[in-house]
Amino acid sequence: MKSISPVTLLLLAPSVVMALLDPKIKAKGKMYFGSCADPNTLADENLQTILKTELASRESFNFINADQLVDFATRNGKLVRGHTSICNFQLPSWVSDIADAVTLTTKGKIYAWDVVNEIFNEDGSFRRSVFYNLLGENFVDTAFRDARDADPSAKLYINDYGLDGPDTGLDVAITELDIRIAKPITSALLTSQHNDYSTIIEACLNITKCVGITTWGVSDKDSWVDHTFPGYNSPLLWDDNLAPEAAYTGVDTVLN
Repeated sequence: MKSISPVTLLLLAPSVVMALLDPKIKAKGKMYFGSCADPNTLADENLQTILKTELASRESFNFINADQLVDFATRNGKLVRGHTSICNFQLPSWVSDIADAVTLTTKGKIYAWDVVNEIFNEDGSFRRSVFYNLLGENFVDTAFRDARDADPSAKLYINDYGLDGPDTGLDVAITELDIRIAKPITSALLTSQHNDYSTIIEACLNITKCVGITTWGVSDKDSWVDHTFPGYNSPLLWDDNLAPEAAYTGVDTVLN
């Protein structure tokens, strides 16, 4: 999980300048093409337009920001994917039962939850976290059972990378999608990014159990890349001025 804010929900919504990519991917048999969003995203009216049309202290839980996002999505008829209930980093030291508390407050409103996030090392072993250290591998079972009890209708996911199993019979969702480009950005690099985005869209379309795609941000100006990787930029489908980039054309072309 890349850091955007203390609360991040994935608004599985189409985008205005995407030439309505969401309806196009639905026409291909998928459920959504969406973007992640946080309260800062909703503060920008132009980003709100894109989302609408194209896409605390210990023992004290404040759901104002999360509720704001869910209410926005509900009013605009969007699917919402919650990210993430349990993560092995970016946690306050006192974390206890937060996953269940968050899930209960939005019961019935969230289409899917990323229940556990990036729990595996590159070699397949479990990452060390407070959950693993105290509960061992059973923390995954516990998290999924509690999430199911809290919201029986939600689709539950492990959100991770490096996993490859199209023959498992399980649904697959592409999440946190962005493709950063090293500076200085050239036309050749933009073409390469265009092709990479196209390949990813084609991969999802070719896998029956791939249900949809979520980009990790709406535009470059609200991406995590610029401040986390200062030598890179232009990871998303719209630039800082909300104009569609070459990558957008690649996505749109595949869906057409």
